[in-house]
Amino acid sequence: MHWLKSYFHFTRKQTLAVVSLTVLGGLCLVASWLLPYFPVRSFARDVALERQLANIQFEAPAEHTYPERQDRYRPEVPASPGVLFPFDPNTASEADLTRLGLRPKLIHTILNYRSKGGRFRSAKGLQKVYGMHADEYARIQPFVRIAAENERSAYAKTEHPAGTPWRERNNNSPKVIDLNVADSSTLLRLPGIGPVLAGRILRYRGRLGGFYTPAQLLEVYGMPDSTFQELKSRLHCDEAGCSKININMATRQELGRHPYIGFNLAKVLIAYREQHNDFKDIKELRGVALINEEIYRKIAPYLKVD
Repeated sequence: MHWLKSYFHFTRKQTLAVVSLTVLGGLCLVASWLLPYFPVRSFARDVALERQLANIQFEAPAEHTYPERQDRYRPEVPASPGVLFPFDPNTASEADLTRLGLRPKLIHTILNYRSKGGRFRSAKGLQKVYGMHADEYARIQPFVRIAAENERSAYAKTEHPAGTPWRERNNNSPKVIDLNVADSSTLLRLPGIGPVLAGRILRYRGRLGGFYTPAQLLEVYGMPDSTFQELKSRLHCDEAGCSKININMATRQELGRHPYIGFNLAKVLIAYREQHNDFKDIKELRGVALINEEIYRKIAPYLKVD
């Protein structure tokens, strides 16, 4: 009996293993009894559902139209049609062209054409500008006013004997010019002004919206002080030719594009306007943070409150 007792004697680990197997076997037996009572989804239903989903996913649209080629690549037209007013495409500033409702890319093309010495002889010349759409031209064409070219005959070149000094050769240059209406051909008749410098002057005038003092020419890259000192007595600026930005209506982008303002100061101006319910007078700019007297004198001619 002792050998039989020792045969059925189990250690602690063996006992735990026997109990675990017994419980697991009992659970499996119970599960086999209960399984017929639980419904099982048929494979046919799953296949039908997959086919239905496949038909929905890969069903091609009944009809799809594509835009015409010219419309697909055509830039967006500005939401605002702009304000129509008489303008000269040879002297209009960037701000003027923006007010007309022209697209920024088209404005850049026009200014670039003028900066390289280009000139519009008639309103039809605008039709040849790259990017000018027919509907845009038809809208602005009645308002194009190109100044008569009497300056060209007044400053016609004359023959000079060989060896004549430049200062004597240049007697046909204009006596006094208005920097806000002068075109590249007029600037080129001034001593010391070449095609590159004339283009820079016109571009900078467009960015500013016009000059209010001849001294602003010194801000143009490449303008020698000696050349300016020689020319300043022959230069004039009509402030009526300066385009003014409505400080109560302009966005941060419109203000920030001005060389004297920039986006940081534009942000401050917008915040001040929102806090104080619009500007009542341009002189209120003196109370704006970041604006000292020097900055005020520079930006005031380009801003208005109504």
